[in-house]
Amino acid sequence: MQRLLSRRDVTRIAAGSLAVASLPLAAFAPASVAVLASDATATPAGGSFTDLGLQTLDLKVSANGVEGLPETLAAGRYVLHLEPGDMLPNDTMPGVFFAMLPDGITMDDLAAMASTPMPGPPDWYYTTTLPGGVSAAPGQAGDAVIDLKAGNWFASGPELSTPPVGLTVTGDSPSDVKDPAANATITLKEYTIEVTDGALQAGQNIIKLENVGTEPHFVELFKGPDDMTKEQLDATINVAMTGTPTADALDFSTLIPVFESIDQSASTTQWAALSLEAGAYAGVCWVGDPKTGAPHAAMGMYNLFIVK
Repeated sequence: MQRLLSRRDVTRIAAGSLAVASLPLAAFAPASVAVLASDATATPAGGSFTDLGLQTLDLKVSANGVEGLPETLAAGRYVLHLEPGDMLPNDTMPGVFFAMLPDGITMDDLAAMASTPMPGPPDWYYTTTLPGGVSAAPGQAGDAVIDLKAGNWFASGPELSTPPVGLTVTGDSPSDVKDPAANATITLKEYTIEVTDGALQAGQNIIKLENVGTEPHFVELFKGPDDMTKEQLDATINVAMTGTPTADALDFSTLIPVFESIDQSASTTQWAALSLEAGAYAGVCWVGDPKTGAPHAAMGMYNLFIVK
């Protein structure tokens, strides 16, 4: 299962080795530039969630699947700690994707999907609950916080890149859980990615990621040249969508992926810890629109962030 475009596909499109249908960005609402100052009034945060008093799930993920997940859990909020690992099949970043088991879908069905490449997300991806998950750059650890409600769930590598593992969650979620202290809130909706509270900062961050839209979303952060402009980002996304080079576009290989949040459905919130250097970043959502198939990025769901 792919989110329509993988990082490998985008790189091939930008290099002109993969043909796709033309999707001119001029027809869509433009993304804005968000200047993110480090002197914001948000409470500074460290890179862990040890002060929350929550149970931590220590997870590992490899081509063989997710390890460390118990068969049953009580409903509630959990810290996810991902041990350092390698890239996963299909050029997928290390991570653990969670989803409520869709109606009419069995674990055997999911295992078959994981072993068979798909051109885009299945129908259930747009209707089931996706609470987020945890991810990390290859060779690095990752930390995140998600909420799990009662029901039957599964976990796998992002994009079903590994065999799924089942999980049963029981009981009622506690009402008195403490939110992590985030220094920045990234709000996702159709079709924008915005920092709506606080600021990203050079150094350690805890970010709150909320999906207030109606479709699933995620954000992939790329570190670009320090002088990257909004116009260059527009042109670069256009090349990624059409494969047609333009003078203002950056070589996509100069955009270094530094963080990728795990897919989350409407009305969900997750928190992630990450470290950022000062500079210019592109935040992009590659999820395919359920009606047109167009990547959300082609519909304006990307943004330029200046971290100071």
